[in-house]
Amino acid sequence: MNKRLMQLTALCLCGVMGTSLAGCSSQTQGGKETKAKQTEGKQTEAKQTEEQDAAKSLYQVTEENAAPELTMNDQPESSYWFPQQLLDWKAEEDPDFAFNVSRVPLAERVHKENLALSNDTQNLDTKVMAISIMNSSTSGNAPRGLNKVDCNTFTYWQYVDKLVYWGGSSGEGIIVPPSPDVTDLGHKNGVPVLGTVFFPQSAHGGKLEWLETFLQSEDGKTFPMADKLIEVAKLYGFDGWFINQESEGSEEQPLTKEHAAAMRAFIKYFKVQAPELELVYYDSMTNDGEMDWQNALTDKNDQYLVDQDGSAVADSMFLNFWWTEDALADQELLKASREKAEELKIDPYSLYAGVDVQANGYATPVQWKLLESAANATYTSLGIYCPNWAYTASLGVDEFQEKENRLWVNSKKDPTAAVEYSDDTQWRGVSTYVVEKSAVTKLPFTTYYNMGNGYSFFKNGTQISTLDWNNRSIGDILPTYRWVMSHEGSNTLTPSFSVGDSYYGGTCLKFRGDMGKDVKSTIKLFSADLPLEEGVIFNTTAKSNVETALNVVLAFDDGSEETIEASGKIGADWTTVTYDVSKYAGKKIRSISYSAAASEDKEGYELYLGGLSIYRESDVATAAVSNVSAGTPEFDEDAMYAGVRLTWESSAEVPYYEVYRVNQDKTLSLLGVTNVTNFYVNTLPRTDDTNKSTFRIVPVSMTLESGESAEVTMDWPDNRIPKANFTASQTLIGPGSSVTFTSTSSENTASVEWTLPGASTETSTDASVKVTYEKEGTYPVTLKAKNDSGEGEKTVEGMIVVTSELAADEALTLVSQGKDTEATAYVNENEAPPFAVDGDVTKKWCATGTPPHELTIDLGKEILIGQIGISHAEAGGESADMNTKSYKILVSADGTDYQEVVSVTRNTAGTTMDTFTPVSARYVKLSVIKPTQGSDSAARIYEVEVYGIEK
Repeated sequence: MNKRLMQLTALCLCGVMGTSLAGCSSQTQGGKETKAKQTEGKQTEAKQTEEQDAAKSLYQVTEENAAPELTMNDQPESSYWFPQQLLDWKAEEDPDFAFNVSRVPLAERVHKENLALSNDTQNLDTKVMAISIMNSSTSGNAPRGLNKVDCNTFTYWQYVDKLVYWGGSSGEGIIVPPSPDVTDLGHKNGVPVLGTVFFPQSAHGGKLEWLETFLQSEDGKTFPMADKLIEVAKLYGFDGWFINQESEGSEEQPLTKEHAAAMRAFIKYFKVQAPELELVYYDSMTNDGEMDWQNALTDKNDQYLVDQDGSAVADSMFLNFWWTEDALADQELLKASREKAEELKIDPYSLYAGVDVQANGYATPVQWKLLESAANATYTSLGIYCPNWAYTASLGVDEFQEKENRLWVNSKKDPTAAVEYSDDTQWRGVSTYVVEKSAVTKLPFTTYYNMGNGYSFFKNGTQISTLDWNNRSIGDILPTYRWVMSHEGSNTLTPSFSVGDSYYGGTCLKFRGDMGKDVKSTIKLFSADLPLEEGVIFNTTAKSNVETALNVVLAFDDGSEETIEASGKIGADWTTVTYDVSKYAGKKIRSISYSAAASEDKEGYELYLGGLSIYRESDVATAAVSNVSAGTPEFDEDAMYAGVRLTWESSAEVPYYEVYRVNQDKTLSLLGVTNVTNFYVNTLPRTDDTNKSTFRIVPVSMTLESGESAEVTMDWPDNRIPKANFTASQTLIGPGSSVTFTSTSSENTASVEWTLPGASTETSTDASVKVTYEKEGTYPVTLKAKNDSGEGEKTVEGMIVVTSELAADEALTLVSQGKDTEATAYVNENEAPPFAVDGDVTKKWCATGTPPHELTIDLGKEILIGQIGISHAEAGGESADMNTKSYKILVSADGTDYQEVVSVTRNTAGTTMDTFTPVSARYVKLSVIKPTQGSDSAARIYEVEVYGIEK
């Protein structure tokens, strides 16, 4: 099977790719300082206890504000385009634009000459490009997360030099900028983040016309699309693009040498217009316009880096994966690539040798000897394709941490450890070749060890929300070294990220094991090149189940190492201690470690690290929020849930804005935390009868000090009178058959009243009622939904048809399988309309383009039908996000005049069974109106089953 670089990660080929440190007073000089620090530490601990007690009464920590698994239609969405769409795009006309902008500048990393090697095989030149699926699909992605914990919170940025945000599909869009939460977190860690331009092969919905639109130029020298790519990158705040051109065209419209020449001219123009932006080219289309993966830098693809006239083209190239396969091993393609790069006078480390770990992760065999040029050098850099495997292959957070560590570090979870391998192809771990890099280079530096998601949210160590959440934009810089520890005596510690506790956010560091009394364990956490100045404050927030002396160990740029005692001991409650670093002013910190010593022997010892801050008083910015707006909210059909786009202004930049709902009793319910001046509230539940909701925005500083908040109140529609609605388990039955009716009335319904003429029970007040119909006939159904404000009623005449053509509880006949079909569109012959009625749920009809997409089934003759089952994307093994959200079913006797029998607007299920008033029809039409839960426009229907009585 061809292993080219594909954007598919599932079975679908039509739209699937490939979430308070207290401020200290100025430091003093001399012997009084230690006592002052100790007193300060006790005061800080007391203050924290007071804050935690106050928080318990201020915040409403309940599930009341939890929303169902719904997504409102007005949810801001990360961008994606087809070529013409991007050419037509205007930021000022895009309602989602402000939500998609990254506000975090690219951090400076420790310079190469100041990096320290962790082992003998690391080198300073080898770089890593990670091509990662950070969101599961191209479309439907919230810019800064939603109310769910499930999110690829990648944490090994220290081994990555650039990250490509992998996305694009023929059913959604092929030009995909990174979502801003990924850019924010990458920039915080000093990693440039690139968007993707993906031209798929025709078998996967690719069209050569997309490439030609992309490359269009009036004079052959200027390219409107290049200008657009530059505009998007600069406006959104990311760092460049990865171009993956795999569209081969067709016999009628083939890929040519002219396309290749235009691509090179396009790239050169891009680089002249925006030399600061990176552009990476994938080893696919050759200089002559052929689809021929070289797996190396060769005479056939070199012109994408250096043109025939010697001018530079792209910044770097990602080499295809086959260089490590046995059939090509004797060609030593990476060695040859290096030699070619040197011949062209380009940096061989601008070549990234692809390693595909999407399927097997660290079980992927790699012939590392073909990469290694010497004992501690490589021929090229490394390109890791789909390291998101660690996330997608894990069932929980612990497994995710385990897999990521082994993938990026090694099997011993320690980059300094010597590892023996059973054979030359066993996974080495990226730390074998690549030195850890750090963005801890500038004051202030603060981390709360927050991964960017959680099962709850903590503030000042107190749980203030139990709602799931994710927002990678507020993720922190995490430890550089995972994990480097040394122990005296028989101490043992196992490190992890705790998801059950945190000082601020959703996670913290946890070390668990056995500790001897006054026996030290040293934990090395951060690489740095951090200048210390006069007046710098150095704080740590931690807790332990045994009183612990937690001292900091700092290595400096002059080669010295100092252990600095904490201002106090760590105990069972979160405590902030300080370290006197005044006498080290003028030095630069090169590494940060902790030395922990328990006050007693303890099996089952636990140490939690909740925060680290190194800053000056002048770094602590507070802000005032003003001009809060709730925009124009969107409400669901019953006005029980709302989608709200909140925006505000801030007098200064702060790292956090906490968004709260103010409850009737004046307590606060946390809705989320963001780093920018906008926030989307997804499916806000209605919790009272006031027809109003008030939101409060609180700006929070790096030391968790709250600034001046502001509020806005939103009005809800008056929905006091309930809406009646119901479903029936079946509508076409034989005498003596049972039917179950279930109320699906609006949530403000207090009671219901059924009227069921002809049934064994003709009236009922149960939410669900099972009845029997003994006699042939046609029967109406009526439901009243009631509450104190009034009642709503729904009657369906002739809903139940009882016929002697069926026995008691006899099932209807499947009448659609194998029948003739036609559709308004389909991707290719492998996903054509007949696959929707073939009885095989592993095959599907897939249609792309602008919905609605329609599938019509010809039953061959008129048949009395009463129910239709549909297998959506999830039933075929795809993501639940791809399930059809909105659809209609229409029927006709003649194929011209259609009658609507089913209308569904809020489906999330992978399989549906819709019943309706029985009708005689020959043609059944499925109209897919909103094909997915997000904005992916591709319909994915694995089966349509029509049931009736075939005479």
